[in-house]
Amino acid sequence: MIDLSCFPAALKADARVRAALAADPRLAAGMFGLMAGDILGVPYQHTPPEWMPPRAWIRPVAPPGYDVAHRGAPPGLWSDDTAHAFCLLESLLACGGLDVADLGRRLHAWLHTGHYAPRRMVTDVGRQTATAINRLHMGWPAHRAGPREATHLGNGALMRVLPLALWHAASDAELAWLAARQSLVTHGHPLSQAACAMYCLWVRARIEGAEGAWQRAAARLRAIARQPAPAGMTVEEDAMLSWRVWWGTVRCRGGQTLRATAAMRLRRGWRWRSRALLAPTGVVWRLGRSGALRRP
Repeated sequence: MIDLSCFPAALKADARVRAALAADPRLAAGMFGLMAGDILGVPYQHTPPEWMPPRAWIRPVAPPGYDVAHRGAPPGLWSDDTAHAFCLLESLLACGGLDVADLGRRLHAWLHTGHYAPRRMVTDVGRQTATAINRLHMGWPAHRAGPREATHLGNGALMRVLPLALWHAASDAELAWLAARQSLVTHGHPLSQAACAMYCLWVRARIEGAEGAWQRAAARLRAIARQPAPAGMTVEEDAMLSWRVWWGTVRCRGGQTLRATAAMRLRRGWRWRSRALLAPTGVVWRLGRSGALRRP
């Protein structure tokens, strides 16, 4: 059971978020684990794996002499990953579901007013996210804001999607589609969409205690990719959600299929040393950065 006092005031200012964290221990544990791992990783952000200190040395304060990512930043600061995850959670609770336009407005507020940022100051923003939020500022629709070019591949949408997996209670197919859909706001490439869908299905399988959770998630995603889009989605939005067309069919760099490349990015290539230890309680610890999200 996670006590709400463990969360900084800035992350529980919204009454709906505060009530949801108090009512759902699994949601609270997952968000706390995301935040705690993020805080541990901030000093090592953008650090190549070979330059990381030994895991036993990783603390919110970097070892003496270590060249930290944000010099002068006090310990205990979280990054855009935690801020965006709370933006997504707040949006889900406020709208009763995924509303990409509302999510876009909250991400815009994060960049321009420090919404959910520590001390209301944004210290770092990814290139893809900056491009997308600038497009939102210029009036682009949220589902078209995320860059789709291969040169704009990034992991920002993946790093914020955990609250969707913890909050959502309907079918696996709907969860996968929603995960891909929320990616459109900042990361529109089909690989980013597929990675978000795969991750949410894997989180659900782990929470359910399924044997071979990774294999189960991959099998479910393959099946979902062959199904029609859920009802209620606009034709234009459906066209943007191209992950199912690419999943397992389009060849990427090195001759791999998108399915294989997405799995590789989830397990080895996302720049983040984020060994995810997802316990049945829903706690996700992300210890350090600059390596990979590996299958537990």
